Amino acid sequence: MTFYSILASLLTAAILSNVVLQGLGLEVLSQKELRVKNVFIRACIIAVLAFVAYLIDFVLYTFILVPLDATFLNLVVVALLAIGLNEIYQLLVAKVKLSLPQDEKIGLQSVLLLVAFMGIATMTFGNGIVIVLGSLVGYILFASLITIIQTRIRINPVLKGFKGLPILLIIIGLIAMVLTGLGGIF
Repeated sequence: MTFYSILASLLTAAILSNVVLQGLGLEVLSQKELRVKNVFIRACIIAVLAFVAYLIDFVLYTFILVPLDATFLNLVVVALLAIGLNEIYQLLVAKVKLSLPQDEKIGLQSVLLLVAFMGIATMTFGNGIVIVLGSLVGYILFASLITIIQTRIRINPVLKGFKGLPILLIIIGLIAMVLTGLGGIF
């Protein structure tokens, strides 16, 4: 079984190599767009795609992979789901004339969220849905919060050595410390 797990991991790495190397999922943090509405819509689309992929993955994992004793293929299934949902989103945006983001890789950004959801595949459906929805709402709020902070950083002076990624990492670290402190309350 270990050999198959390693083989599935290598296959998934081959499928997602461009996704990881291009840093998909981090565009919300580093993009030039500083309008909260646009970032909020983009994060919501990514969250919806991740939620749909989680639902499909849960069904496939529970009713196909577990009975066949092929749970090691779950990572490959998640990768293929993200790629497939990205293509479906691109077709929908092309056919339906809505003012949605036209990014070619927007559906692939949900891969980073989906990999985090893989650990909860063994939970009951109700517990998994609560964790997934809470995580997605947190992702949307975090992307919006980072955008708000970036707009304020551009207005206020920052030392030259801290501009760009260093100040962003410091702010993310501070947000993580605050959320860890709040974790003890809830």
